[in-house]
Amino acid sequence: MKKLLMPVMVLLLIVQGSYLLAADYAEQAKTAALEHRWKDVYKLIDDGKIDVNERSFGGSPLIRLATIQERLEVVQELLKRGAELNIQVEKLPLMTASSTYLWRGGNMPTIELLLQSGADPHFENIDGVSTLNYVNSALNLAEQAAYPARKQELINLFEQIPPGGINIKGSEE
Repeated sequence: MKKLLMPVMVLLLIVQGSYLLAADYAEQAKTAALEHRWKDVYKLIDDGKIDVNERSFGGSPLIRLATIQERLEVVQELLKRGAELNIQVEKLPLMTASSTYLWRGGNMPTIELLLQSGADPHFENIDGVSTLNYVNSALNLAEQAAYPARKQELINLFEQIPPGGINIKGSEE
């Protein structure tokens, strides 16, 4: 019986060790991204240490952090590496970029890139709220009062996109 248990215990240690390494890599990616060391994040992705859609940033993927940081070049790099845009999370990348645009302006190139890359303003997050609905109603207090032109600009843009989004080439699906 002891001979049988020993290989099982070794296997469990190996599996547990792999899990701990994976968690460590995810934490490294999160720290690097928060410190704007995106080249370190790319290396972890490219070396297969983490998945580009790793949800280590408060349950959200790395691309969401890039939209918060208004880092267009990082969003481009993460998209090249396969970052998903329409995924079941609380705050979608397009939702985050839109919120940033409403409050600070200047994030429109990121919004346009996300839309051209297939982000769907009609796609609902885990709470059943689409980016279009989020912009149209959830932010209606301070942001509507302060930035009504930005809000209307986003609504007009999103209403032009058919449900399902557009493909990377920009033609309707």
